[in-house]
Amino acid sequence: MSSAIIESEIPTLSIPDAFKVTVTGLKIQGRPTFKVWDDFGVGMLKVHRAMPRIIGDWLRYGEWRYGEKFSQAAALTGYKPAYLRNVASVTARVEMSQRRDSLTFSHDQCVVTFAPEIQGAFFDLTEKYQLPSRDLKKVVSMAKDMSKKWTPYKYTAADLEAAYRAVLDEEEYGGDFEVTYGVRFTASEVGYLLRKMELYPDEEHSISIIAKLVLARGGGVK
Repeated sequence: MSSAIIESEIPTLSIPDAFKVTVTGLKIQGRPTFKVWDDFGVGMLKVHRAMPRIIGDWLRYGEWRYGEKFSQAAALTGYKPAYLRNVASVTARVEMSQRRDSLTFSHDQCVVTFAPEIQGAFFDLTEKYQLPSRDLKKVVSMAKDMSKKWTPYKYTAADLEAAYRAVLDEEEYGGDFEVTYGVRFTASEVGYLLRKMELYPDEEHSISIIAKLVLARGGGVK
């Protein structure tokens, strides 16, 4: 006995008289124009790239509006509850206003623990240096490690004064400081770092500032 193949259409993605989207593939209907074909394909690729963000926002709205639980969504979609919980958590902590079209959900995950303005600072650096998410993750980790060494409260007034003098008299000083990961900073850069961290003494700002210097010096991401 032969069993009938049931097409599970996805109406929200289908285009009448052009494309019928199903869970098993795409069925062409009629003779779609080049523009319709092109727009559809580009749109589908963008949806694919943005899918974790879209699912996360969808889940959060469903939970807020209808009281839907992740277990219910898992039963409907076939995804594991842990995955759904993760995408919902990331989209909740990296709001749409902070997300970048040029970056991906994986980039969002790298900065999820930071405040919005720090997320924005890291995304600026990521776009400037065209970092894949794996390199952004390394930079964040390096900057966190460095911030523990360069946190302002570990320095005395004399340390800051010495850094200022080094900046003012850099040619005579002629030195540099080497910190972890083989990244070398000039006296001027160390002075800049200490001054900025004195202005923004919280850990998050320190991390983003150090990350900026690390990338500017071309260090660490290998």
